[in-house]
Amino acid sequence: MYNDRSIPDQLDATMPEIFPESAPGSFTWNKESRKWVMTVFHNYQWDLNYTNPSVLVDMLDNILFYANLGVDILRIDAPAFIWKQLGTTCQNLPEAHTILRLIHECVEVAAPGM
Repeated sequence: MYNDRSIPDQLDATMPEIFPESAPGSFTWNKESRKWVMTVFHNYQWDLNYTNPSVLVDMLDNILFYANLGVDILRIDAPAFIWKQLGTTCQNLPEAHTILRLIHECVEVAAPGM
């Protein structure tokens, strides 16, 4: 979440709009928090900040929770957009692939049947 438009404007300068007709821009003003939120796809789909290690840990916790319920398949939506970096298109960055490999390895160890 961003207090002002300085970083969102820098990110918007290099990121393509995914749905310019129905969901223009990649940021949405949140009235409750009084901050800008990254919403690359739609204003109701907040992007997660994987530069924060707690986000990855929480996501792994959720994935393993579902694995323990017996879920066999889990779909990660728009994995190419997991990592955001200023000055890039924020698509298919090496860090995104590293995160996906890490998730895969953790699931292989903890829930190999998933």
